[in-house]
Amino acid sequence: LANHGPMVLGSDLKEAFSTMWFLTRACQYQVQAMAAVGGDLARLNLPDNAKRQEMEQRAQNFDSAGPTATTTAKERHEFDTAALMWDCARREAERHFGAD
Repeated sequence: LANHGPMVLGSDLKEAFSTMWFLTRACQYQVQAMAAVGGDLARLNLPDNAKRQEMEQRAQNFDSAGPTATTTAKERHEFDTAALMWDCARREAERHFGAD
């Protein structure tokens, strides 16, 4: 699959879609950062270990404000990032191409 772009897996289509979206954004940021320094990686301003650990912790807790034992199904969906992203993309596609 060389030169065909990234490939992702998910437990369902919603998860695969959100993973692809985040991966694509990360790649765009990397290309922009490398272009900004002319490809010289030594010129990139990388975060120190403390900042990297903070970012990793935030990423792990991305949906952690979510459901509890008393959360309703509707409220649970509000904290499902993959489902929210998928619903948004589906609505946008339906607006553009039609619902059928």
